[in-house]
Amino acid sequence: MVLIFLLWTRATGWSQVAVTASISRVASQFREDRILIKPKPGTVTAALAGFHERSKITILHTYGGLGNLQVLRLPSDTTVLAFIRKYEESGLVEYAEPDHVVRMAVTPK
Repeated sequence: MVLIFLLWTRATGWSQVAVTASISRVASQFREDRILIKPKPGTVTAALAGFHERSKITILHTYGGLGNLQVLRLPSDTTVLAFIRKYEESGLVEYAEPDHVVRMAVTPK
């Protein structure tokens, strides 16, 4: 269980509300067509881009504020676990993992 605090402004000033959020993540539920990778610090951008191209990967999004975390779309003729292994063995990434399905249920307090 996670406790989240939300702040918002009203005409009268700041208000604070506590919201209890229950986050469930089932390890076996992940996207079959995507993985997440975080490049190692100092990884040459061109080297990673070339690896993506040779692997027929599409970069869906890069999160610069999260260490350049990338969401990658896999080719249809492969598996998530095969590509995680491939990226880990490349030496270019700090980690590679499935794109897990996460559901959040929010209950106001």
